[in-house]
Amino acid sequence: MVNKGKTRNPTVSIVTITQLKRFPCMEVLKDMIKAQTYQNIIEWVIVEGSPLESEWSENSANIEKLRDEFKIPIVYLEKKPGEKLGALRNKGNNACSGEITVVMDDDDYYPAERVQHAVEKLSASNLLIAGCSDMYIYDYTLEKLCKFKKFGENHSVNSCFAWKKKYLEKHSHDASKDTGEEPSFTNDFKEPMIQLEANKTIIQSSHSTNTYNKREILTGGIAKITDTAKEINEDPTNYIKEPFFTRLKNIFYKEQKSKYDIVYFAGGYSISWDPTAKSLTGSEQAIVHLSTNWVKLGKKVAVYGLLKECVYEGVEFFDWKKFPFNETFDTLVLWRVYGLLCGGPFPMKANRIWLDLHDGIVIKEFLENWYRYGSKVNKVFFKSNFHKELFDKSLRITLPKERYAIIPNGVRVDEFSVNLENVPRNPFRFCYCSCYTRGLLPILQYMWPIIMNAEPRAELHLYYGMGSVMDKEFKANMTELISRPGVMDHGRQPLEIIAREKYMSSFHLYLTNSDSEIDCITVRESCLTGAIPILSKHGIFNERDGIHFELSEGNPMSYAMIAMEIIKLMKDKNLDILRQNLKASKNLIRWVDVATKWLQEEF
Repeated sequence: MVNKGKTRNPTVSIVTITQLKRFPCMEVLKDMIKAQTYQNIIEWVIVEGSPLESEWSENSANIEKLRDEFKIPIVYLEKKPGEKLGALRNKGNNACSGEITVVMDDDDYYPAERVQHAVEKLSASNLLIAGCSDMYIYDYTLEKLCKFKKFGENHSVNSCFAWKKKYLEKHSHDASKDTGEEPSFTNDFKEPMIQLEANKTIIQSSHSTNTYNKREILTGGIAKITDTAKEINEDPTNYIKEPFFTRLKNIFYKEQKSKYDIVYFAGGYSISWDPTAKSLTGSEQAIVHLSTNWVKLGKKVAVYGLLKECVYEGVEFFDWKKFPFNETFDTLVLWRVYGLLCGGPFPMKANRIWLDLHDGIVIKEFLENWYRYGSKVNKVFFKSNFHKELFDKSLRITLPKERYAIIPNGVRVDEFSVNLENVPRNPFRFCYCSCYTRGLLPILQYMWPIIMNAEPRAELHLYYGMGSVMDKEFKANMTELISRPGVMDHGRQPLEIIAREKYMSSFHLYLTNSDSEIDCITVRESCLTGAIPILSKHGIFNERDGIHFELSEGNPMSYAMIAMEIIKLMKDKNLDILRQNLKASKNLIRWVDVATKWLQEEF
């Protein structure tokens, strides 16, 4: 749609909402406005947006300083108590007297042709509003430039908007909104919109003080987890011209030394967890136990992850998107593939970078990230000899001795050493306390019916649940199997319930050849309680204490033969001797001793 009307240069108002802490950005924006190629800018409307009333007068004085240095008239609008972002936008928009209004946020970079480009596009069309969906964004801390995908022809964020005055006759922002106010201004992005060229419109700034943290979006795009944003591998000054690039970087990026002795970076994209919960899975438990014991050993520790923010037993837990890449650390620990993929692409600065590996099967994402960023890791921490062998085999490398340590996870000795309720042990009771995908199905199919037939009093108590299982067919089969006689499914339960169960059970059944298991904390905890582990001879299980069987996984006859041996075990009168030996195992290492062993690797 082409507008054949006026050809003169329409008057333009620029509108900006700002706050006291952004005044250094406003001084840069002032010079970006001065550098605009379009000449008919008649005013700069600035709306006070500082959150605290005590900041309003100081910021007003700052704006007066801008007025003294600026030829273009500045219209300053005060904030009233209780006004939210949507109301402030309406106030600023309605105060603009220009035929066209162009939005400029206080902390973004606008090319010299920003106004010219918007005016030309609007003047050549009968449409009333313009924006940019596929805009560029630069993170000054991550040092990465990205470009968003186009979300729609009528989509844009507010910082890219420009409109003709007539547009405001029927459109306004939702005054009750403090974020996400664009849909109300664009009729839920249904209003026909001119799409501006990204390189002539904006390079949005991502930094630690953004009102909306864009770290997850950028990390997802750079790590190729999502397609929301794509990395641009070019010099950022090709897009953010000097001297503006350096000036903005000096505002947003401040190098400093971390106040923590050890920082754990667990990244995002895993499961969300609560450090205070009593039903954490093993990998998250390890973070909590290591970090809290480091604090007991005199270290100052922080953890960043997909977690509930809190301070727990002296450890400070933060959202992973707040990780300060501008800081230099003494010891930085990356957790599993999530820490590597969320940290590896970016400038990590530390005296030592360690990788706490908890995964047995090396997934494709880990392989890709190891080959890209593994050279940044000074030392990999494995949980067993089998774990190290599996890593070398999967990556077809042999890590030199100085680049790895083998330290198992700790055992909660105090929590599992005492039968708090004095529950009696049932000679016919078994428990299974690991992920149901690790060998439980064939146990229920081929082994349990034989045991039940020989001893109808037998019970198998299951703990873990299927909350993390995605395979619908597996879940359907398992649902049928756990409804059979003698099987009781308790799902995920807190530590106290698990400990109680292991004092009631005579045996901990964990027959599998799974490579996913690389430590077996749960098996070692069973040794403390006297629940005798029944294990295969595969991999890590051969390094752990218990009764071992040669298992041909998936072979019904193999399970049947082991079932017959288990039936004999239930009648064995000398099992208490074995239980005493298991309680004296050298594999029962406390978490404080594990934490100490980690610290010894610093030297």
